[in-house]
Amino acid sequence: MAKPLAERISNGSELGPESGCWIWRKAIMRTGYGAINHAGQTKYAHRAAYEAFIGPIPRNHEVRHLCGQRRCVNPGHLHLFRVYRGPAECDFDERYMAEPNSGCWLWIGAVNPAGYGIIAVAGSARLAHRISWEIHRSEIPDGKHVCHKCDVPCCVNPDHLFLGTDADNMADKTNKGRQHWGERTPGSTLKEADVHAIRASAGTHKSIGARFDVTQGHVTNIKNRKVWRNLQQKEY
Repeated sequence: MAKPLAERISNGSELGPESGCWIWRKAIMRTGYGAINHAGQTKYAHRAAYEAFIGPIPRNHEVRHLCGQRRCVNPGHLHLFRVYRGPAECDFDERYMAEPNSGCWLWIGAVNPAGYGIIAVAGSARLAHRISWEIHRSEIPDGKHVCHKCDVPCCVNPDHLFLGTDADNMADKTNKGRQHWGERTPGSTLKEADVHAIRASAGTHKSIGARFDVTQGHVTNIKNRKVWRNLQQKEY
């Protein structure tokens, strides 16, 4: 006869003498949480502990650790947290790996050229860190970006993310040295020396553009400092 779930939880854990945590000694998932097979399904051990000792977990809620120890199954260390459940929740936790030193959750699924994780949701490719915010925090208001505190594009740890405006996002990129301008801008055909030469050149903008293989309008924008504004000004 199968043992009751509460008894299996108790037998599968050991008491941490200082923390009071019940440390799960059985199977551990790749994400660091304990795992237990119950009723033919593999479940998170801490969620099973909550159900066994406290009661059912309501829809749109997750069980979080007050102690911060993922392997803890002490029901006194667990609490319910209401979250928005996005459509990718079903397999999200299987697509990242927790990095113990930084705390980052590193996405191990597909990534885009900029290094951000991507995941298919309802037939469309979505950024994984935005989906993480929706799963663990709330819906993302229109016009808001989900930015990284850790500056690791493939990180999907919601504790490493924050909401920001366009201005916040640009300021964050600039402060961290990720804002491309000038020669670093993808597709740029001019070098800094070329821009200095264009600004110092006399003649029509059309003739200058022909010399540097750019349009007349681009020469006008360079001379009027509408582009390459970050380039240090020189006396011409």
